[in-house]
Amino acid sequence: MITVNYGQLDAILRSYGFVIHEPRKGVRVYTLPDSEALFAVPIFPDSQQVSNMHLLGAKATLDAFGIANADEFTARLLKAG
Repeated sequence: MITVNYGQLDAILRSYGFVIHEPRKGVRVYTLPDSEALFAVPIFPDSQQVSNMHLLGAKATLDAFGIANADEFTARLLKAG
């Protein structure tokens, strides 16, 4: 699995047009305007390595909503890392 931190994941999700909401303390929700795409994670320091579960969740969300396929997402991860 590719190693990226939460700051890099945030930048990647924003590059796809996601915006951040923090509906309650400790939770960050990414939504894509004009879409039902939604991805939520606990708030971690930007420098902390992303857990595999969160990385796979982001990848699955992008793929399921036709935003990016696995290869495109992986390419952005490699570029970020």
